[in-house]
Amino acid sequence: MPLPTVTRGAILAACGAGAFQRGQQYAEDQRVTDIRVDGEAGVIYSAVSGGDIYEQEIHLAPGQRQARISGYCDCPVGFNCKHVTAVLLTVMRQMESGNVSSGNFALSNWQRRLHAIGRASTPLPERRDRRVIYLFDRSADGGFQVSMRRVRRRKDGNWGKIESIPGNPWTYEGNEHLSPHDDTIVELLTNCGNADWDFAPKGRLGTLALAEILATGRAFLASSDLPVTAGGERRLAFTWDDNGSVEQTQLRVMLEDCAGECLAAATEPPHYLEPATGLCGVIDTPLTGEQILLLMQMPPVPEHSRLEMAQLLAEKLPANSLPLPVEQPASVAGEPVPLLRLARREPQGYLYASLHFLYGKYQVPAFPSRPTQIVETENQRLLLARDEDFESDAADELEGLGFTGYRLSAGDPGDIGFLLPDDEILPSPLRWQEFLERDADALRAQGWRVETDPSFQLNITRAESLSGELGEDSLGIQVNFGDEQLALLPLLVRALEYGDQLPEGGLMVELEPDQWLNIPSDWLRPVLDTLIELHEEPDLDADGRLKLHRHNLAPLTQLKDALGERELQWSGGEERRALARQLKNLKGVEAVAPPQGLNADLRHYQQEGLNWLGFLHRFRFGGILADDMGLGKTLQTLAFILHLKESGELPEAALIVAPTSLLGNWLHEAEKFTPGLRAVVSHGIDRKPKLRKLADCDLLITSYALAQRDADILAPHPFSLLVLDEAQAIKNPRAKVSQALRNYSAEQRLCLTGTPLENHLGEFWAQFDFLMPGLLGNDKSFNRLYRNPIEKHGEETRQRQLRNRTAPFMLRRTKGQVAGELPPKTEIVQTVTLGGGQQKLYQAVRASMEKEVRKLLQNKGLAKSHIQVLDALLKLRQICCDPALVKIPSAAKVKQSAKLEALLEMLEEMLAEGRKILLFSQFTSMLSIIERELNKRGIAHSKLTGRTRKRDEAIDRFQSGEVPLFLISLKAGGFGLNLTAADTVIHYDPWWNPAAENQATDRAHRIGQQKAVFVYKLIAEGTIEERIQQLQQRKQSLADALLSGEGAALSRLSGEEILELFR
Repeated sequence: MPLPTVTRGAILAACGAGAFQRGQQYAEDQRVTDIRVDGEAGVIYSAVSGGDIYEQEIHLAPGQRQARISGYCDCPVGFNCKHVTAVLLTVMRQMESGNVSSGNFALSNWQRRLHAIGRASTPLPERRDRRVIYLFDRSADGGFQVSMRRVRRRKDGNWGKIESIPGNPWTYEGNEHLSPHDDTIVELLTNCGNADWDFAPKGRLGTLALAEILATGRAFLASSDLPVTAGGERRLAFTWDDNGSVEQTQLRVMLEDCAGECLAAATEPPHYLEPATGLCGVIDTPLTGEQILLLMQMPPVPEHSRLEMAQLLAEKLPANSLPLPVEQPASVAGEPVPLLRLARREPQGYLYASLHFLYGKYQVPAFPSRPTQIVETENQRLLLARDEDFESDAADELEGLGFTGYRLSAGDPGDIGFLLPDDEILPSPLRWQEFLERDADALRAQGWRVETDPSFQLNITRAESLSGELGEDSLGIQVNFGDEQLALLPLLVRALEYGDQLPEGGLMVELEPDQWLNIPSDWLRPVLDTLIELHEEPDLDADGRLKLHRHNLAPLTQLKDALGERELQWSGGEERRALARQLKNLKGVEAVAPPQGLNADLRHYQQEGLNWLGFLHRFRFGGILADDMGLGKTLQTLAFILHLKESGELPEAALIVAPTSLLGNWLHEAEKFTPGLRAVVSHGIDRKPKLRKLADCDLLITSYALAQRDADILAPHPFSLLVLDEAQAIKNPRAKVSQALRNYSAEQRLCLTGTPLENHLGEFWAQFDFLMPGLLGNDKSFNRLYRNPIEKHGEETRQRQLRNRTAPFMLRRTKGQVAGELPPKTEIVQTVTLGGGQQKLYQAVRASMEKEVRKLLQNKGLAKSHIQVLDALLKLRQICCDPALVKIPSAAKVKQSAKLEALLEMLEEMLAEGRKILLFSQFTSMLSIIERELNKRGIAHSKLTGRTRKRDEAIDRFQSGEVPLFLISLKAGGFGLNLTAADTVIHYDPWWNPAAENQATDRAHRIGQQKAVFVYKLIAEGTIEERIQQLQQRKQSLADALLSGEGAALSRLSGEEILELFR
C-alpha cells in the first residue's frame, strides 16, 4: 500500500511556521541520517542529527483534503517539531525521485549510535570569543519575557556590549552562535509560538525552556546585571487596595512574604519572577497562568461595581483562590425555607413555577446554583453561604412531582422556571389542577411556602360529544360542548407536530386565556389513528375538514367501529360509507357471471376472485391478487379480461407485463382458456410493428425489460388494464423499470404475485404505490408510520392498521384455505421462453443438427444412423436445460439459462409458502448445477442420485421436515420411494415416457397423502421439448420410441416424423 501523499501545506499546517522554517534548513543541510518507510502501516521511522541525535516515528493517514500528520520525536519538544518537518521534507524529495528508503532502520540506527559513542566522548570545543545570554524583562501583559542576545569578548578579555542576534530563530544556523544547549532552548521557545528572539514562555514547553535557561548560568535581568536563578515554590498574595478612596478599589497581586513587585508567566504550571532578588520559580496556586496575568491587568473597580465583580470572580475562578471585594458574611441560623411561586408567563401565556430560598431575612433565587451568594443590606454587602445539598434536594422534590426545569429566557441563565408539560397520562392544565388539589398542601406540610400569583388561573370545561360529517372528498369531526362546536381535526393536526402520543387525560384546548376545554383521550385515539393513516401531512380546508384520498375507505369503518354509534353521529356520505362496509366484507361483493367464451370451469374461490376483480373495476381501484402459486392467478386474470371484453368494458387493449420466461406461458394459457381474446406477444427484434397496431389486439403480452425499453411507444397509450405478473419485480421503486411502469397510462392496474412481501415492507409499499399512488403515502411517511414501528418495534396496532387499510385491495388465498376445492393432483405446464444467447445457441445447434440428420437419413437411413439421431436430440434437450450441459465451444460462451432462472424464482415463492418440493431431472449434472445455485442462496435441501451412498439418510431428512426440497435423479428415485411429505412435484426436464413421469409424480401422490399435490412441468417454448409434448398427445408410438432410448424403436418412425422434432 503506498504512503499517503504529503504536501508542504500539510507539513506547515501540522508543525507550524517556526518548526517548518527550521526543519527546512535541517533538510537542506541533510541532517536526516536514516529513513525507513512502512507503506502498509503508513509510518516513517527516522533519525535526525543536530546538537544531539533524535529519533522520530511519524504516522501518516489520509485526510479529506491532505494527509494527517502525527510526528513523535524524542527531542524536548516531542511532537511535530523541526526534526519531524525535516524528515517529511526529505521523504517528499525522495518520493519525487522514486528513491524512498525501506531498509533495515533498526540495524543502521544501532550502527550510527555505536559511531556516535566515540564522537560523544570528545566534546566540541566551546567558542571563547562570543556567547549567548538570556535577559528577563517585563512584558506588555504584566508578565515577563526572555530575550536572547549575544556578547563578544573584547581584546582585554572582558565582555563587550550586548548585541542583537541577526536573522530569526526559525531560519537561524545554530552552529554560528548557539551551543547545542542553546539550540534546544530555541527549539522549545519557538514551539511556544514565538516569532523572534524575544520569547514569552507558555504552557508545558515554556516550563521546560525556563528550566534549561536557568541551567545555563547565562540568565540576567535586563534592567541590571543581577543573575536570574532558580527559586523555590511560592504562593501569591492578593489584596484589595482603595488607596484611601471610597469610590474604587484595586487588586494587588504579589508574592507571599514579599512586598516587592511580582511578574508571572503563563507556563504550566505558572512561574514567577521576583525582580528584587532575580529568583524565578513555580507558583503554588489553583489559578492558571493566563488567569494570573489577567488579574494583574485588572483595572480599578468602581464602588458601584464591587458586587457584580465579586459575583463574577466567585463564578469564574476556583473557589477560595482569592478574596472578593465584599464584606464577609454573617452566619444565618437554621435551614433555608423553599419558596415556590406559581405564575403565568407573559406574553407567551404558559403557566410556570419559580423556586427561591429564604435564608432568614434574605431571599435568593434557586438558579444559578452556587456555594455563595452576595446579598445587600442597608449598610453592607454580605457573602452568604448557601446550603447546596438542601437546595438540590428541594429541586429534586419538584422533579419527583413531575416538574421539569426550563430556561425561560435565552439571555439569562438564572431565569429558570419549573413547568408541568403534557405527559402520557395528563395534559398540562390537568397536571396543574392535580398539583393544586393534592401536591401543594403536601409541600406546605414539609415546611415549604407555596404562593399563587394573581396571573395564575385555571378554568377547565369537559367536552360532551363528537359528531362527524362525510362529504364526497372530505371528512369533518366536531367537538360539542354546551351550545358550541369546535373543529377537532385542526387540533389533532397541531398535536401531531409533537408526536402521535396522547396523554391518557385527554387533549387540552385553550379557548381563551385561562379557559380550557378537555377532550377525553378515549374519544381521540381512534380519530388520531385514522388521521395518521389518511395522510402524512393532513390537508384541511378552511372549515377544518380533511380532504380524503378516494381509496381511503377502510379507515372510515375503523373509525365508526372504534367510536361506536353513540359517540360519533355521522351525517352525509352514506354511499361512501356503504362502500367501505362492502369492501370490509367481500361476501357482499356483487357476483360476476363467468364469461361465455371461457374454456374452463372456475372453482368457487376462483369465482370469488373474479367477483373481486369486477368490484375493483367498478370503482377503478387497483389491487393485488396474491394467491399461492398454482391456484390459478393467470386463469382468474384472463377470465376477468374476457369478461371486460364481452361486457363492452375493454375499449383498449389490456397489457400484461411478465418475466421473459413466462411470456409463452401467458400466450398458451390465453389460447387455451380464452380463445376469444386476440392475444399478441411483444418480443424479439420484429416487435415494433405489433406495438403500432394495438387496436388489432385485446391482450398485449411483454416482458419487464421490453416494457422499459419500449416505454416511448407504450407508456402514452391508454390501456384499459395494466397487469404486472410476478409483481415483486418492481419492489425497488427507484429501479428504472419501476419508474418506467409508473408512467404508463391505464384505466386500472393489477399486480399478480404469490409473495407480495419477500424481505421488508418497503416492497409492499412499492406495489401499492404503483397501483394507487398516495394510498399509503410517500415512502418517507410509510416508513415512519408503518415500516419502522412494525419491523423495528413489533407494534401490533400499526400492523393491524396497515392490514385494514390494504385488505380491500389485496386478495390472498393459500392452498390450505382452499384445500377442499382442490383435486388430489393438479398438473400445470409452465412454459419458459429462451432468451438472448441461449435462444441463439439453440437455433444454431438445431439448424446444424437438422441438416446433419437429414443428410444421414438420406445417405444411411434411420436404421444405421439412430445413434447420431439420439445424440442430436440429446444436445437440443441439454441446451433447453442449461447450455453448460453441452460440451461444445459455442455453448461455453452462454452463461444464461432461462429455465434455471425460472426454477429459482418458483422455488423462492414456493418455499416462502411453506411447500415441500420434489425436484426431478434425468440429468445428474443438471442437478449439480441446481444444487450449486441453492447453496449460494442458502436453501437447505437433500439430494438423491445413483452416487448417493446414504439413501435412507437423504430420504429421512426430507420426510422428517429437516429440509423442504429434495433433488432426485430419474434413475435413482423415479420409482420405489414413498415421499408423502411432499405437496409439490417439479419436472425440470420432460420425460419422454409418460408412464415414467407419472411414476415419479406418484412418489408424492400415493396412498397416505393427505394434501393436494401440485405437479409442475417446465417446458422450453418453441423447442424440442414442446414438440415432443405435442407429439406425445398425437402419437403414442413416437413417445414409446423416444421414452425407451432404444434405437430399435426409432425404426418404427418415418424420417419425416424424426425431422419434425428438429423444426
